[in-house]
Amino acid sequence: MRETGTDAPVTDPPVLYCPIAPAVHPQAERIEAECRAWLAAWGLFADEAGRARLAGARAGELAARVLPRGSSEGVRLVADYRMWLFAFDDLAAAGTAAHRSWPGLATASCRLRRVLDAPWADPGGDPWARALRELRLRVEALATPVQLDRWIAATGHYLAGLVWEGAHRRTGAAPSLNDWAVHHLHSGAAPACVALLDVVEGYELPTAQALRPEIRALTEMCATLVAWDGDIVARARGVSRPGGRRDLVDLTAREYGCPPAQALLRAVAGRDRVMQRFQTVRARVEPGAPEPVRRYLAGLSTWVRGHLDWSVRPDGYRRGGAPPPGRVRLSGRPSAPDDRPLPLPALAWWWRMPGDAPARR
Repeated sequence: MRETGTDAPVTDPPVLYCPIAPAVHPQAERIEAECRAWLAAWGLFADEAGRARLAGARAGELAARVLPRGSSEGVRLVADYRMWLFAFDDLAAAGTAAHRSWPGLATASCRLRRVLDAPWADPGGDPWARALRELRLRVEALATPVQLDRWIAATGHYLAGLVWEGAHRRTGAAPSLNDWAVHHLHSGAAPACVALLDVVEGYELPTAQALRPEIRALTEMCATLVAWDGDIVARARGVSRPGGRRDLVDLTAREYGCPPAQALLRAVAGRDRVMQRFQTVRARVEPGAPEPVRRYLAGLSTWVRGHLDWSVRPDGYRRGGAPPPGRVRLSGRPSAPDDRPLPLPALAWWWRMPGDAPARR
């Protein structure tokens, strides 16, 4: 089974269930232009082709779609942070040997974690460390201490996820789909970006609420949908992840012993089950919830839809200039209603929270 390169694009476009209404920030184009200027100022690319590829990611548009109700300053911060994540992810996947190797990633991650913990220390000449330091100080200027701590922890998890991924590439061992699903909650960086949701929208989600099982489950489901949607859309276009990196379709094919085309259909079905569960839990939690919780739940929903709209646009981000022959369609109704838990022990608890009826097998 191929794990890198490209597969033939699907001829029958996958249909993803997403009943959430689209939205976009009114200053989207200005935020996009300023984000590109930030990228150019920091030089987080190896050459002109790398700069063009990162600029083509339209990180500003992504931030404007997932945070349509945020302050302009906050949305711009998320746009620049998302661009930094794109740039560092490119470096880890296909950059210099020092960063691409497992020991190199571990060393770089420690250096970057130090920037998060002590931005007053000299980050040296590494442009990624210096740019992350600037972002760290901008987050601190907008966030409460609790919010800052959440974001630092989430970014640390992202860096650890890259080291985990590098270790697996070094050994050549493929993780189980269950282990990968947990890893992808962090290495895709969605939780690190979602940690800024209440910062950008000008409120604070109380810690007691954030720790509720239902809120944690909804946050994890949001991150999972964002990560899996990215893999599904890419593979529908016939694009695999570079640098020997595995994705949802690769590991589904390996787990079930099926060809990539069938694995893509299985991935879509599992993803739609997560979307259905997200809607069910949100509908149960939202009535009577405190205002910060209602705003947070609305923000999670918008994040899922905004990322999906950004992913499926015709000029979507494509490493190496790969063409987008396949397409993905969205539907407001699930093609196959299914309330069963996913057969992944690490995620199945989303269907078994306090107050739930026994789940069907």
